[in-house]
Amino acid sequence: MVFTSLDLITTDFIKLKPQSTISEVLTAFIEYRSDIACVVDSQELLVGITTKYVIYRALLAGATLNTPIDTLYLSNVLTLNSDEDLHSGRQKLLKANVAHAVVLDEEKKILGVVTKSDLIQGFFRERAVFIERLNSITQNIPIGIIVIDNNKQVIHSNKASHEILGLTHHNLDNLLLTDLFPELGHYLEEIFSRKEKLILNKLALRNLNCFVTLLPLVECEKIDSVSIIFQELSSLDNIALELKTTQGLINTLQTVLENTYDALVITDLLGRINFYSKSFSELLGLSSSRILEQKIVDLIPALAHKKLPLLPDDYSEVILINNTNCLVSIHKIISKKEIYGYIFKITYKQIDHLKTLLSRLQTLESMVDSTKLMEANAVNELSCLKKIITVNPLVNNIKQELPIIAKTNSTVLILGESGTGKELIANAVHELSNRSGKFIKINCASIPADLLESELFGYEEGAFSGAKKGGKPGKFELAHKGTIFLDEIGDLPLTLQAKLLRVLEDKCFDRIGGTKPLSVDIRFIAATNKNLRVLMTEGKYREDLFYRLNVINFEVPPLRKRREDIPILIKHFLSVFNAQYQKEIMDVSHDIINSLLNYNWYGNVRELMNVIERAVILCKEPLLSKNYFEMIDLPQTEDFAEANILELSPEKQMIISLLKEYNNSKSKVAAHLGISRVTLYKKLKKYDIKSTPDYR
Repeated sequence: MVFTSLDLITTDFIKLKPQSTISEVLTAFIEYRSDIACVVDSQELLVGITTKYVIYRALLAGATLNTPIDTLYLSNVLTLNSDEDLHSGRQKLLKANVAHAVVLDEEKKILGVVTKSDLIQGFFRERAVFIERLNSITQNIPIGIIVIDNNKQVIHSNKASHEILGLTHHNLDNLLLTDLFPELGHYLEEIFSRKEKLILNKLALRNLNCFVTLLPLVECEKIDSVSIIFQELSSLDNIALELKTTQGLINTLQTVLENTYDALVITDLLGRINFYSKSFSELLGLSSSRILEQKIVDLIPALAHKKLPLLPDDYSEVILINNTNCLVSIHKIISKKEIYGYIFKITYKQIDHLKTLLSRLQTLESMVDSTKLMEANAVNELSCLKKIITVNPLVNNIKQELPIIAKTNSTVLILGESGTGKELIANAVHELSNRSGKFIKINCASIPADLLESELFGYEEGAFSGAKKGGKPGKFELAHKGTIFLDEIGDLPLTLQAKLLRVLEDKCFDRIGGTKPLSVDIRFIAATNKNLRVLMTEGKYREDLFYRLNVINFEVPPLRKRREDIPILIKHFLSVFNAQYQKEIMDVSHDIINSLLNYNWYGNVRELMNVIERAVILCKEPLLSKNYFEMIDLPQTEDFAEANILELSPEKQMIISLLKEYNNSKSKVAAHLGISRVTLYKKLKKYDIKSTPDYR
């Protein structure tokens, strides 16, 4: 319940005229036991207020009891609307630094007076109602809730928690939670350490498998209390089964409805469409967005003069719909003698039995194809991340951040050497975003400077000699509602950098030879293999453009700094080129793997891909040997075994660094990495990292 000014006002208030005397005011103050009086005009509209203090000061200044108050009231009065809530009223009183306000109705007539003390009482009443409601909710929901204080003693438990755990006759107040549930001890330590919510998908509480959430309440960076919310998994399994069964029935019903009649439409009582078959949209030639929630009389005007509630049930009539003669049957949806909606069955196809069967088969196939297409789209959204193949922690961090960054419109700058996969990351940002437009790529280094401007901005007809008739849209226009990827942005000429800055800041530009600014909605992603900060110091790159581009940046490490990715990339490219060239090459020889791991790969992933492709094309054996890698100067090496790969691992270096930073605290290191302590211990064992004072 939200209390308003109307709930708090004093309706028994003093109301006087300007010609009233000081004597009348004082008498009213005594009678009403009030410190404030409202002064109104002949139409009962508020003109001001007077208070005890105003009157006292007037008497001290020499006024008599017969002095009228026409000059003894305050006209600048704080007023509140009748629907003003507590918080708004409090803010206005504090801002005006007054102790009272007058509440007016819509006609500016006085409803009453509200004071600070009235507001305070209102807050207490509102708080009491809120606590009562909250307690009612927690005691009646079928989910167990136990609340503990910072000493881990129970301060609240609801009815469901007692029933789920078989503690119906127990009072849990003031008991240590770890005495009741020792299995929670480890997780409570983690909660008090991390001060973050913890979700346990499956935990045995008193021999019951439960879904458990531990939710800390943090006040002034300290945990005030922790709520343990749990539900028995068997009940959740039953709900999931019921939902699955219901969804199956809905799918079955929809399939039946799709295939029973040529077209079917269901509306509510007002004729708004809330279901229609595919055949109905085909009959009208309209898309889904132009049918759902529309009134059927707007789509079939011939029904406009029909009084649907008065029609007999099973009413049928031949109506012309979209230049097609249709037999329309109208049925009422009735429950307890009340009409809730209508069903329209529309037959319009003249077909024999064979065509009917074929039509039904095609409809079912279409439904299956639509489902597959929806699933394919969902898979495709995630597949763009799978294209970034890595086990390197730095690149994996980039992958984890991409879905979050993609949902924003912020500019992204991708740094890295040629061939590291910058375009792959740019494309993933676009694919994971909600943008409906295209992904437009332009390489700023591959187009001559005198042509680059027309490529980016487009041009109008006659803008220059040789300009196409009708002009030509530029890449910015083509990327409207989508994403533009400016590759090799470090090679953009200075003359174009200022113009690009305007597009970034104003989201508008002019075509070459144009006079009308064009507005666009574009997501900008830029990439370069150059050091833009060095270019800025050399005067070859604008600082304002750099800082505008560098809102979010990713730095992709070169392949020689993530050698642990080389074996899995080789395996991936081998699979791709086997399929492309119909080969059956099983693997790469061990000595070649060692040599490839030692090679510096200045062309990065692109160079590795090209080397593997050439080897696959030339290979006639089931194993790639050294003979097929003569195009690169492979180093002579002994055995670059897995231990060497692990030793190079940035993940190992990161874990050692974090152990030093957090004084060997495994909990803090695991929290920083976003993994469990169990997973951390596995990694410590994998990399042979000892918990010694060296890390303290």
